[in-house]
Formats: sequence, C-alpha cells, structure tokens
Amino acid sequence: MAEMEENMYSTYQMEMDIANLLKWKESVDGLFKNLSKTIDKTNDIWSDKDLCRNWKISQRTASTLREKGEIEFLKIGGKIFYSREMRENYINKNSFKNEERN
Repeated sequence: MAEMEENMYSTYQMEMDIANLLKWKESVDGLFKNLSKTIDKTNDIWSDKDLCRNWKISQRTASTLREKGEIEFLKIGGKIFYSREMRENYINKNSFKNEERN
C-alpha cells in the first residue's frame, strides 16, 4: 500500500512538474516575443559599422558620403549613427529608373 501511495505521489509530482514547466515555457516565449520587438525597434538605428556591414561599403566610403552631405547622420559622443529614415532618404535620392540616368 505504501508503495502505491508513493507511486501516486510521484505521478502527481511529475504532473505538477510538467505543469510548472509549461507555465515557464509560456513565460519564456513571452519574453522572447518582447525581446524580438525590442530588437526590431533598435534595428531602426544603425551604427557606422552596421551601415558598412549591411551595405557592404568601407568605412572610408561611409565617411565620404557624410563629408559630401550625401547621407544624414547623428553623432553622439563621437559615434556615428544612422536612423532608418536617414538611410531611406539616401536610397531614395540615389535610386533611378534607367530613363532618368541619361
């Protein structure tokens, strides 16, 4: 009889553990969703290195674009940043249809 009660307790304990794990999983899933939203928002601002890496240009080219005033940028504490709007403005100014280039 004691063995049966012990098995019942073990089964009950396992069910509780599973229920707790499922709650924990839901909590973690929620955290990841919030984190991915935060990451999406932070991707709106790129550092100079991000711009160079994503556009596959050198830091010198990025510097030249800034010096010529071809791309807007933010300078905070000596670091260079580009908002999504600034990048899109540059792309829009430099996008041409074949007929427009001539």
